[in-house]
Amino acid sequence: MSAQDRPSLPLSLPTVSTSALRWRIRAVGRGPRSTRLGSLGLAIAGLFLGATKSEAQDVPVLYPDPGGVWEAFGPMAPSNAIEARFYDVKTFSSKDIWSVGSFKTGSVFTSMTHGWVMHFDENGTWNEVPIPVFPIQSGGSVRLEGIDGTSASDLWVFGSHDSSNLHPGPNSLPLVMHFDGVSWEIVSVPASPAGVTAVFLDDVESAGTDEVWFAGWGFAGVAVPIALQWNGTELVAHDLPPAFPFDRIARAVTIAGPNDVWVVGGGNVASQGYANAFSARFNGSSWTEFPVPQLGNQRELRSIAALSPTMLWATGEAKLQGGAGQAYDLRFDGSVWTQVDSLHALGNIRRTPLGTLRGTGRFASQYFSTGWYALEDFPATFGEQLPLASTRAVDGGADGSLVAVGFAFPSSGFVPVALRRNPDCAARTFDDGSDYPLDLDFSPTTGSAAGSVQLEGASPGATGIFVVSAEPGLLDLGFGNILVDVGPAASFLSVVSFDAGGLFSVPLSLDQPGIAGQSFYMQGGELGSTVRLSNGLHLLGCP
Repeated sequence: MSAQDRPSLPLSLPTVSTSALRWRIRAVGRGPRSTRLGSLGLAIAGLFLGATKSEAQDVPVLYPDPGGVWEAFGPMAPSNAIEARFYDVKTFSSKDIWSVGSFKTGSVFTSMTHGWVMHFDENGTWNEVPIPVFPIQSGGSVRLEGIDGTSASDLWVFGSHDSSNLHPGPNSLPLVMHFDGVSWEIVSVPASPAGVTAVFLDDVESAGTDEVWFAGWGFAGVAVPIALQWNGTELVAHDLPPAFPFDRIARAVTIAGPNDVWVVGGGNVASQGYANAFSARFNGSSWTEFPVPQLGNQRELRSIAALSPTMLWATGEAKLQGGAGQAYDLRFDGSVWTQVDSLHALGNIRRTPLGTLRGTGRFASQYFSTGWYALEDFPATFGEQLPLASTRAVDGGADGSLVAVGFAFPSSGFVPVALRRNPDCAARTFDDGSDYPLDLDFSPTTGSAAGSVQLEGASPGATGIFVVSAEPGLLDLGFGNILVDVGPAASFLSVVSFDAGGLFSVPLSLDQPGIAGQSFYMQGGELGSTVRLSNGLHLLGCP
């Protein structure tokens, strides 16, 4: 984030340059945090001395989503379904959302699996979009697993169909369909490389009507990775770098730019019995394998997204000795992949049209300038309404809308889950589960838009600081956590005075001009013989 990207300050506060603050930190150096702070500059600098980023947690600190509050918005499963699931979503706007998955009819022991396409339209309703009927008799299956496209009249869907109800089964055939806004066309899938007897697809990404890529694998004695490219006329198979002695599967694909395509995945090392992750890059004429860091004794990359040709992220899972799972997240800087520490496990990741990088799974996540942060714990938030809810995919529209889909297991049989972000103005507090001596909140006076930000619980007449930032943060100070990003490009810092009752208050209206739709993370503290921090507060300006 550059300084010009920093949002307008929503409060009438005197500000201190955080660039100067950082200079003071370097000048003071590392001193004991328990000593009396002898000057205002030293007091402010002392907040950050020895600060470290917190370690990964099973349940990380949850921050309010910068774009609004998450809510469930249907749809219901088909009336004759015994279970239904969503696997992927494509969002063009808040009133143009497409999701694919499958549902089962019949009984638990004798069932048929049906492909399922649902469209959320301008009327605010979900409607099923019929797909071609496949000649399945005496059981069988059609399952749709991925969707992407450039518009509602240029959609690509993939999955598989089989005469049995196994997925994948020995007779499974790949299924690729294109929707032009009126009707579906089934597209022929080539087999490659030579000797492949079955093809299974795992991902699709579209950058235009003649630039669509699929990733998957084929079986030819061992699993071999496959990439398919739609060139405007037909699907063309690409042979990826040699798999032997590996069993390799291409799990995900992304288009980083013109003639710049990446696939990632994993596979077994046949002679050694463990799994290696891999990445390969296409430059328009040939593929090159790029080594990736290998964590644990089993690892696989399952998702990839590009912010630019020199800023890519890939995520997956690694298993350590004994089978324990661990987050496995990598970043490409234009030259090499490096492993990065994330505060929680990431699931499917995707770049939105607005240039943000989002992740989903158990948590809704976003990549900010200082790293990945969890913004929602879906099972915890929607557990009563949708028990064991889990999201499989996330996608955003050009209007800032964001949708995640997946499935839940209420009691018997899976049900589809669709969640969206409501962009209405909001004020929400947050913390890391610790007790903070100061309390920070928004107190409405007339409705939810007008009121005041109040920081209370300080010593009478004390001096304090107040930080307003565009992004969350997590710095461990030993006596508490800074929960906002204090970098100079993202934040404003103010020195404030508490009144005789230990209160600092400043008026604010969430619908005031200049902050429409803007997101602010805030935290305060009292400076004295010891530093006392508040919880965090997030404000979202009214759209």
